Amino acid sequence: MDDAALAQRFGAIEAQLKLISQHLGVECPPFAGAAGDAGSAGVAGAADGAVPTEVLELAQAGKEIQAISRLRQLTGMSLVEAKRIVDGL
Repeated sequence: MDDAALAQRFGAIEAQLKLISQHLGVECPPFAGAAGDAGSAGVAGAADGAVPTEVLELAQAGKEIQAISRLRQLTGMSLVEAKRIVDGL
């Protein structure tokens, strides 16, 4: 896997961990290269936590179904959870 693919995958894993932590009411530790840092791993901040930049761009372009689908591919989350996140962007 190349560096960009790894960075994107790690970003998706971090986003999923943040969502799980938020759901459980447990503070999630900050990640190196988190959104807003110079070393961002392709993740942008959102109201419900961090989501991959690619998903954010799809949602902002009005492509909600594609954004939900891509978020599920990257994180393995359920349809209901992915829809809730994309609807909140």
